[in-house]
Amino acid sequence: MFLCRAGSSLQLLAPVQTTPFITGILGTPLGEDANGRKVGGGGITCFGSNSICEAIGVGTATIAQTRQWSLTDAVGTSSAFFAEVLQNLFHRWRQDPAEPSVLMASEVDTIQHWIRRKLPIELSDAGLERLRLYGCLSPAARSLLQSTLSELQELVPRYQYWPVLDPQPGQPSEPNSFADGGNLENTGVAALLAYSDIDSIIAFVNPAVPLQPGAYGVADGHGGFVPGTAIVIDDSIPPLFGYQPYGTGKPGKEGYVPYDRGDLGRHAMFANNQVFDQAAFPALLQGLWEAGGRESHAFPAVFSQRLTALPNEWFGIKAAREVTVVWNYLGFVGKWAELFDHNRPVQAIIEAEQATNAFPHYSTIMTNLSATQINLLANLTAWSVNEAEGSRAFSQLFRTQAE
Repeated sequence: MFLCRAGSSLQLLAPVQTTPFITGILGTPLGEDANGRKVGGGGITCFGSNSICEAIGVGTATIAQTRQWSLTDAVGTSSAFFAEVLQNLFHRWRQDPAEPSVLMASEVDTIQHWIRRKLPIELSDAGLERLRLYGCLSPAARSLLQSTLSELQELVPRYQYWPVLDPQPGQPSEPNSFADGGNLENTGVAALLAYSDIDSIIAFVNPAVPLQPGAYGVADGHGGFVPGTAIVIDDSIPPLFGYQPYGTGKPGKEGYVPYDRGDLGRHAMFANNQVFDQAAFPALLQGLWEAGGRESHAFPAVFSQRLTALPNEWFGIKAAREVTVVWNYLGFVGKWAELFDHNRPVQAIIEAEQATNAFPHYSTIMTNLSATQINLLANLTAWSVNEAEGSRAFSQLFRTQAE
């Protein structure tokens, strides 16, 4: 859910969880909702979400709603990845009509994918170029384009929300805007850690970015890099350890730079995602790289870590505790491909998918995968898990208390 903070050029996101039992913001993120209230503190029974609080009793709440929160709402909102770009685009426009030109130029392709047919005007290639050149348009042209694009905000999911910490029963309530959870934390690991009885996690990461050598590594704080960490990994993982996603040669943002140092840039949305100690991140990079067979990518990149989960108010992690995480980083595996050496039709399909669609690193924006593509992903993932189990990658999950 989008948060408002006075003077901020960016609307950050609060993590909302919806389960079979409750829906709500379990932590206490800094910021206010659309009605100026502090958010978080827990959830309410799912059917009671998307409501206005009318009265508070002992352990109960009386609510008013025009429609109950449903699984359709949860699934639909979790697909609204475009909402973060749109919401912050218009947030910046309201503050400074000239400022969003850089954002527009960098994000127009993402916006285009979902909204090309939803605009009141047809977005031809020439029209898209006008969006990219937004900063070069005259003030009158910008105003016209801004007015036209404002209708895109109707695509951003909006629901009634009242915080457990500050319900303010009986007060008028404006709906809040929501976005896909992947806009904030795409692994789901931080959300799991909000439950104190969870101490073992299997994290399946289906990345658009293959595990590969990089020019830089983890900053060592002395102008250099931790040895053996010049490895590029998906953007969703470094923030869990307090690092910004991999940077490529920009001053102060080369390799992996801690969030407490340097400019946050476009990665500011992940700045509150740290749930593990920074010191454990190099070991994760090295462990996945070694498990996968380095440059050969011959084996599944599956690596087990014993980690300390850190308190995090944003995600509702109350206290530090030890957890085991088995990271499954999906990538192309040579040993798996060799299984089809004597099955030329399947081998040809795999080779074609690699060449044309970068299998298995499909873009997460493209959700209309074919049955063949889904079957390839499922088979590779299942085989990788079975192969990793043979090497005892999951053994730490099943240790007895005595051990």
